[in-house]
Amino acid sequence: MDKMIKTAKNLDSMAKTVYWVCAAGAVICAFCGIITIFMYDALFRNSTTSLALGPVYLDLTGDGLPAPDTVRGRSVAGLFIVAVILVFACMAIRILRNILEPMSKGLPFSNTVSKNLHRLALVSLLTGAFIEISMMVHMTLTYNSFHLEQLFNSELVSSFTLKYNINIWFILVFVILQLMSYVFKYGEELQRLSDETL
Repeated sequence: MDKMIKTAKNLDSMAKTVYWVCAAGAVICAFCGIITIFMYDALFRNSTTSLALGPVYLDLTGDGLPAPDTVRGRSVAGLFIVAVILVFACMAIRILRNILEPMSKGLPFSNTVSKNLHRLALVSLLTGAFIEISMMVHMTLTYNSFHLEQLFNSELVSSFTLKYNINIWFILVFVILQLMSYVFKYGEELQRLSDETL
């Protein structure tokens, strides 16, 4: 029991540090996004643009460069996507700390643990879905901002297609956390019956 209490306290301490790092990161990304909206031209006037096609990077010039407004929109979208992901991370860490709190007091089957595991499962599902959708949107914005038909010899390349690889890792995490919440709910019920018996 003492080992569990000590481990829970150590994990809570680490989670608190990570929480503030994520919160600071979210604020910095949002701030940079706002600056990029209003000062993009001044900040990135002389920047070069590269297009990544898998492991191949193309450095573009002249007519191959995308319009500045599309690059600005893509940059701002990317910064705000990262900010939102970090906000989701803060939510998950706060819930995790709520799970660790009763454990640090030697109460692993407190009646709040299963509810918090259920909340953590929902946050992981929402976070994963947001990440996958935002990655598809950002990828579409990126490739649509370039004039791909002008970059390649039209006699050799007949068409361009974006292929999305959807990763469903977050559904697996959701299912595992939901199962854990049911296990802890059962443990909480056994703990309650034991307390009533005593």
